[in-house]
Amino acid sequence: MYFKKLEIVGFKSFCDKTTLYFEPGVTAVVGPNGCGKCLHYDSLITLENGSKVKIGDLVENALQRSSRIENLDDGLMTSENGDNVKVLSLNLESLKIENRPVYAFIKRKAPEYLLEIRTKSGKSVTTTHYHPFFSIKNGQVIDLKAEDLKTGIRIAVPRRLPVTNASSGLDLWQILRKFDKNDPVYVPFSRELSDFISQIKMSDLYAAAISNNAAVCKTAVSSIQSGQSISIHNFVELLKAAGTTEIPDFVTHIKSRSCGQVRLPRRIDRYTSRFLGYILSEGRTNSSNQVWFVNEDKKIVADYVACARKAFDVEAKVFDYKECAKD
Repeated sequence: MYFKKLEIVGFKSFCDKTTLYFEPGVTAVVGPNGCGKCLHYDSLITLENGSKVKIGDLVENALQRSSRIENLDDGLMTSENGDNVKVLSLNLESLKIENRPVYAFIKRKAPEYLLEIRTKSGKSVTTTHYHPFFSIKNGQVIDLKAEDLKTGIRIAVPRRLPVTNASSGLDLWQILRKFDKNDPVYVPFSRELSDFISQIKMSDLYAAAISNNAAVCKTAVSSIQSGQSISIHNFVELLKAAGTTEIPDFVTHIKSRSCGQVRLPRRIDRYTSRFLGYILSEGRTNSSNQVWFVNEDKKIVADYVACARKAFDVEAKVFDYKECAKD
C-alpha cells in the first residue's frame, strides 16, 4: 500500500486546491510550510551537464517562461519544466548521485534570518534554518535541519560529481553581462546587427524599456543606425529590452575602441583549453589590457601562438626581451 497523491486545500500557501503526486522513487521531505527547504538566490546548483547556475537565476528563468504560475501567500511557483532541466540529486535508496528532473520552481519571501553552513573542507551554503542535510546514524540515512547542525557533525557532501553529459559550451550571456558601461569593448557593426535592432524596435517590450532606460537604448539604437559599433553593455541592455537572454549567432567577434578584434568562442575546445592553461601556468595580464606569456621552450611558444590564432583569431607578437625566454 502507498499514497498516490495528496490534495491540500486552504492550508497556508495552499489556499487553492493543490494536488501533490507521489511518483515512484520520489521522497517527500516534510517541513513547516513557507519556511523550509530553500536556498539563498546566489547558491550554485549543478545541472546534469556539469554547469553551475545560481538557483535564483534558474527559478526566475523558469517563471518568465512559464504559462502557468501559481501564487503562494509568500511567493510564486510553477511546475512547468519545458526545458527539461535536470539537476544532480541524491538517491536515498542507492545513496548514489543521479540526474533528476526539477518538479517545481518556487520563489518565496526569505524568512527573518538565514544560516551559513560551512564544512571543514571550506565548502559553504546559505539556507533557511529548516533546510534538511543528510547524515548517517546506525547505518541509516537521516536528515538534520540546518539549525540542528553543530561543529563536528558529519553531513553528506560529494567528493566528486558524476557528470556524464558534460557540456563545453560557454554561456555568453553570463559573460557579456559582466561588462559595465565604462568598458570600451564593442560588438562590431554588421548588417545582421542592424536588422536585429530593427526587429527589436518593433516589439512592445522595447517600447516599455525605452521609457525606463531611455538614455542607454536611444543612444545605442542611433549609433547602430549610423553604421557604428555598439558597446557590449548597451547591447546587453537592448537584449533585455527584447526580453531575451540569448546572444545572437551573428555576434562572432568583439572589438576595442580602435580596430582590434577578438573572436568570441562559443565552446571550450582544445585550443581554448590549452591557451587558458598557458595563461594560468606562466601568464599574466596588465593594466594596459594586455595578456602576456613567457616561456623558453620554442615549441611551447609556437603552440601558444597557434592557440591564440585558432581560439581567438589573434596573432600573438613574440619579443626577445631576455636571452633565456620569449615574451
